[in-house]
Amino acid sequence: MSRNTVRWARITSPGDDDQDFAVQQMEYLGKTSDGFMVFPYGLHGNVPADSLALMFAVQDQPENRAAIGWTPKDRPTLGDGEVAFYHPPTDAYIIWRQSGDLEIVTGDGGTGNINITCKQANITASESATIDSPESTFTGNVQIDGNLNTDGAATLGGAGGAEIARKGDAVSGGFITGGSAIHKAT
Repeated sequence: MSRNTVRWARITSPGDDDQDFAVQQMEYLGKTSDGFMVFPYGLHGNVPADSLALMFAVQDQPENRAAIGWTPKDRPTLGDGEVAFYHPPTDAYIIWRQSGDLEIVTGDGGTGNINITCKQANITASESATIDSPESTFTGNVQIDGNLNTDGAATLGGAGGAEIARKGDAVSGGFITGGSAIHKAT
C-alpha cells in the first residue's frame, strides 16, 4: 500500500446530486478534482464547501478517488455512548442520549418543522403523551375512547353543525338559552 492511499482533502463545492453516484469536487495537495462520496448504508448527504474529507486512493490509484466528508468542528456535544445524526448548516439533530431518550431538535434552535407522511401513525406511551402547542388542527374525524377533559373553552357543533345542549343547559323552543360560561354551542 502506498503512503498516499489515504489523504486529507477539502470539499470545494456541493454536488449536483442528480447522477447515479454522489460525486463532489475536492481539493488536496493543491489539486482540484472530482471524487466519489461514501456514506454508510442508509445515509446520504451533499457535503457543503469547506468541509473536511478523508480521501482514499481506491486500489492505490490516485485518480480513483473516494471520500468521506464531515465537519469535525460543527457537531453536537455528546456524552459517553451517545449517538447523533445532525445537520451541520442548521444545527438540527437527533440524539440517542445515555438515558435512552431520543432528542430531536429541528434547525436553528427548533424553528424548523417536522413533516411526516405515512399511511398510519401510531404512538404508544406507557404513561402519558403531551402536545404543547398554541394551536393544534385535526382535519379528519377524531375518536376519543376515554375521557375528554378541557381546562379552557370548548365550542361544540361547529359551522353548519347542530346545536348541542349539555345536561342542565336552559333550552327554549329548540334554542339553548343558558348554560356554561366557557362551553358554547354554535
